[in-house]
Amino acid sequence: MNLRPETDPETEYVAFDRPRVLRVLARIIADLDELAGVPPLADEEKGQAEGAEARRIRHRQRLAEPEPPPRRLSMREGRAALQVLLDLPSSEKG
Repeated sequence: MNLRPETDPETEYVAFDRPRVLRVLARIIADLDELAGVPPLADEEKGQAEGAEARRIRHRQRLAEPEPPPRRLSMREGRAALQVLLDLPSSEKG
């Protein structure tokens, strides 16, 4: 595994073992779950908590999805936003 950018003329290869990489990734996932507010699974709950693990997976996938596009403003809302942005007086008839 090369840890340097491709543009770097020097290369440095580092040996790694798959189980260790998987342990590190599991710790990273646990840290991200903790930051997201997902409670950790206890060892005794792991066997019967398939639903909790499925919720965690859905939660992670939802966090990885891009934000939905903002809804379009109506003509009235767009006009009002422009008036505020340009610091123009309101044109509403009252």
